[in-house]
Amino acid sequence: MTVPQQNGCSANGASSRLLLRGRQLSDSDLQKICDKLPNHVTDIDLSSNSIGDAGVEQLVNALKERKGLKINLSDNNVGDEGLRQLSLLLSLDNIKELDLSMNEITAAGAAHLDLSRAAVAVLNLQGNELGDEGALKIALEITGGHTKLLELDVSNNGIQTTGAAALLTAAANCSLQTLRMDDTEPPLLALGDHIVALSKSGLRSLSLRCIGLTDRHAATLAATLALNPPASSMVLDLRNNGTLGATGRTALQGLSRLKSTIELLL
Repeated sequence: MTVPQQNGCSANGASSRLLLRGRQLSDSDLQKICDKLPNHVTDIDLSSNSIGDAGVEQLVNALKERKGLKINLSDNNVGDEGLRQLSLLLSLDNIKELDLSMNEITAAGAAHLDLSRAAVAVLNLQGNELGDEGALKIALEITGGHTKLLELDVSNNGIQTTGAAALLTAAANCSLQTLRMDDTEPPLLALGDHIVALSKSGLRSLSLRCIGLTDRHAATLAATLALNPPASSMVLDLRNNGTLGATGRTALQGLSRLKSTIELLL
């Protein structure tokens, strides 16, 4: 199987990027690719294929000696064992960006993450099956500022109030700059207090689409932020909250006009 190369160059001018998105690749196909993978390739897009845990194991074995990796395995069949395999690369500080969105990872897989020892800056777990248990495990990993993680996406994981509250609290005690928690169930009446704390930690972008925000919650949020303006500039994405009416939108829009540190997306 020929290994195509795409944009991005290494120091010797060879392409550092491998783009194999949507090629219907199986685990056996990936093994053949790994056998021929050029040493300079560090940016690998394998999204929208049929790669499972066995294929991930082959990939990990092929990449153990490489640093600064960007790996996109979005929209595959990666499960908990696959994440356990990838955690080996994480522990070796090999991975810089990892996209595992739209796979089959549960809380059991999240237990394998050791972000305190990893160099990964961007982690996308959107569209898996983490639930509250997985959210609590991730929150524990990022608490305390020992992680280098800058961007985290845990949207669409069946995360309810307990897990969402833990993640918001943890994010206020680490180096995260971007947090996406769309389609979760955060503690809506306490949301303003969480946002104030997040702004003090340096978070720059918080996405909370589809969280069931109502006019009552929006009014409470606006009042809290008016009394306690965020300490630094922040983009707050509240789009796609179909439960939010005109009254709530007016309250939030008024806040946006008064407080220049907040950029509201409604």
